[in-house]
Amino acid sequence: MSEPVDFQKQMDVLRRVYLEQLPIRVRQIEALWQATCDGTCTQEGLHVLHKSVHQLNGSGETFGLAEITASTHYLEAVVKDLLLHDRAPTPEERVKVLIELSVLKVYSIEPDTALPEPDLWQVASPEPVFAEAFVTPTPPDEPRTAPTVLIADDGTFLRKKVALSLQAIGFRVFEVDNGLKALDKAQEYHPDIILMDVMMPVMDGLEATRHIRKAESIQEIPIIIMTVKNSLEDVQRAFVCGINDYILKPFSQEHLLERINVWLANA
Repeated sequence: MSEPVDFQKQMDVLRRVYLEQLPIRVRQIEALWQATCDGTCTQEGLHVLHKSVHQLNGSGETFGLAEITASTHYLEAVVKDLLLHDRAPTPEERVKVLIELSVLKVYSIEPDTALPEPDLWQVASPEPVFAEAFVTPTPPDEPRTAPTVLIADDGTFLRKKVALSLQAIGFRVFEVDNGLKALDKAQEYHPDIILMDVMMPVMDGLEATRHIRKAESIQEIPIIIMTVKNSLEDVQRAFVCGINDYILKPFSQEHLLERINVWLANA
């Protein structure tokens, strides 16, 4: 029998890894922002910048780092507007973004020997398998003793936090970082419920939902969308695609568990 998951210990590890990776991420964002100000950043580069800031913002919320969340929230809003209106940043935006990037640099930390052993923080690898270190996959034709949850979100730290919190109370968890992988995992393991982000690479969450609803063997699986997209049009579009529930980020673990239990009870 596997050892119980120490949720707080694992969250401390994830938070530390996040802070150690922060300087690298900030430098990448800084370089893309400088290119944007110089007029040398392509549209693709702007999309990369937006995605990087969006992920950083979500992770800051996950770990309760208010200053990081505030700084990246402004950054994300500016970059989104640049993309939407195909414009250059104003002088005021250029200065304020540089200030916000300086704030982010304050939160960098240096690695030290007190970190847990590497097998506890595989999140640092390009293809993290953190949750699956605690879950033995069960083929679809074998009995399961606990509800199985598939989490699809390209925000590594939020995904890990949700996975760990669910594992700590007995759920079996599988994780993926894009919609195409979500479709593949759903077909392979037939989870009891799917938690799906909207904005993901390769295939977004709404497209993945449409494919799942067309696949006879998995079309009845409840799907809960977890997203920052909060307009009425976003919500309506998601329900038209076939989702069952819609949760706005950031959310409490208690609220998420409540919604999961509702749909498991109705399955």
